[in-house]
Amino acid sequence: FERDEYVGRIAGHLSNATHVEFIEDGTRVISAGQDGAVFISRPDDSRPIARLLQLDHPVRWLTVSTDETCIVAVTDAGLHIIQAPR
Repeated sequence: FERDEYVGRIAGHLSNATHVEFIEDGTRVISAGQDGAVFISRPDDSRPIARLLQLDHPVRWLTVSTDETCIVAVTDAGLHIIQAPR
């Protein structure tokens, strides 16, 4: 980056996002939050494409498999595995 450029804000989470990860060569963003939600979004759009999961506990961590087929969300209640959308 040669200079700071604000791209925008993605709405959706009702409280703080705790983790975000780019997938599909940067065309999608997976986010997880203290509200227990996991969303998939486009980085250039202000609205999520879909809510992938809604949990009763805050998501502490999230990771995407290297082949981008699975998403694992970590909460105080355990590990939650989601098949990634295509």
